[in-house]
Amino acid sequence: MSSTPFQIQRYAWTIDYLLRHPYSEQNEIEKAWMNSSLARNAKEEFTRQTWYNCYRDITVIFGVFIEVDRSKGRGYRYISNPEDIKENNMENWLLSVARHKNMLLDFLDMHDRIEVDGFPSENQMLEPIVRAMRNNKKLKVTYRRYQNETSKTHIVDPIFVKTYKRRFYVLCRSYGKLMFHLSFDRILKLEELETIFEFPKELTIQDYYRYTYGVLRVDEEEKPPETIVIRARGDCPKYLKDTPLHPSQEVVKSTDEYTDFKLLLHPTRDFIGDILQQAGRIIVISPQSLKEKLKEIARQMYEAF
Repeated sequence: MSSTPFQIQRYAWTIDYLLRHPYSEQNEIEKAWMNSSLARNAKEEFTRQTWYNCYRDITVIFGVFIEVDRSKGRGYRYISNPEDIKENNMENWLLSVARHKNMLLDFLDMHDRIEVDGFPSENQMLEPIVRAMRNNKKLKVTYRRYQNETSKTHIVDPIFVKTYKRRFYVLCRSYGKLMFHLSFDRILKLEELETIFEFPKELTIQDYYRYTYGVLRVDEEEKPPETIVIRARGDCPKYLKDTPLHPSQEVVKSTDEYTDFKLLLHPTRDFIGDILQQAGRIIVISPQSLKEKLKEIARQMYEAF
């Protein structure tokens, strides 16, 4: 099954509409579609079979199930697994791209009043890297780090692709065991080799990054993850409930003045940096070693002024 960009836009529009208008009759969906800006350039005739194909393809591509409720004597369409749209990161990212593109097309006349951050920069590297991952082919990568003036060439196995703070990273394996990340926007040259590598089937992306914040990973055998308790004040608790810092985050105590959250992760410098950015809205309650590290960083910052 292959889908055109126009069909993908219609799938995204349909999912978005049913999320906002659950239990809609088919004629309501068709009417709303024909009133959208996307349908004005549609060149295909929308029959009952067309919509059936649309719902089927949405299930196959996005894993979203659109079912019919006939309990009221009529056919009301609804999404039976809306929670899965948030849980499946890859499908959710693809859906978000399409939904935001649809929204911007619909409000194109408001371009001078809407500013949107760009999607993660992939520097035209995503397609060849993912293709090599699919075929288990080694890559020859010419790469230059920010702190180096000269570039280096690596022969690597592309294992995983991850995004963090609007940047793409590929997790690479070299010499059979050494794991490290390469940022897409620092790759100068990329070549897929004919050499096949064996992907570690027991390894999953969820397990690999389970205790990781961002892309700085610590070997769990060398240092286990830490239980970290943070205290959020003001409007910060509501923000953290809507956008958790980490999948392990859970509420342990809540009062009118603050909320305590517990996380299980490795407190690497990217995590510490984000905590410091909150300027007192978030403080670390435990462990004591992390509190001391934050105090030392704050002292150095103060002395720098």
